[in-house]
Amino acid sequence: MITLKSEGPVGILVDVMTSDMPEHDRTTEPALRAVQAVYDTAVKEAKESSKNPELTPLGQREATKRAISKAREALKSHEDTAERLEAKVKATRSKALELPSGVQRDPVVEREIRDRLIASTKDPLMVGMDYLRAIERGDHCFVNAVENAPQAFPLIDADPRRRGEEAKLAMSPMKAQVEAQEVEHARYRQIVDTTRTELRRLAERYDIHR
Repeated sequence: MITLKSEGPVGILVDVMTSDMPEHDRTTEPALRAVQAVYDTAVKEAKESSKNPELTPLGQREATKRAISKAREALKSHEDTAERLEAKVKATRSKALELPSGVQRDPVVEREIRDRLIASTKDPLMVGMDYLRAIERGDHCFVNAVENAPQAFPLIDADPRRRGEEAKLAMSPMKAQVEAQEVEHARYRQIVDTTRTELRRLAERYDIHR
């Protein structure tokens, strides 16, 4: 059963995300709560400003507008963090897809393989199947020959290339690391995107436009 500790939409989403979070993932919760705080603070300050008896209606509106603008500005640093997490995932994934340690490329043999495939006018679908089987059996030379074909003479389509990447990642010792980083980024990005949406709705509630 999920225990909700928050009232706002951003906080509730964080509550749901963290309700079944493994203990080793708990270190990421403070980062999510920090994004939540941007929205919660904006809600609190906007409400206080809109009802401040010491301000005129125009002053209340301007104070509310400043509260929301401040929140949008604060969210930018979290958007930057989301981008860094995405870059981190891409870097780790790229490293996981590198040739295994000790395996060296042989450009000459790769070129011969490519030349034979191009000369055979073999259907890209069949080459794609050969490519996936080569990944399974660890034929790095054939895999590299196909992947590094010139753009003018592609040997496989996008789908087998994508499937091949997933197959290589599944066999990589870094698979768990990549998956953990992908989950971390996905959670953080979702909270940031939700906060941006809810800040827009908050502004609309007070009839405030950029």
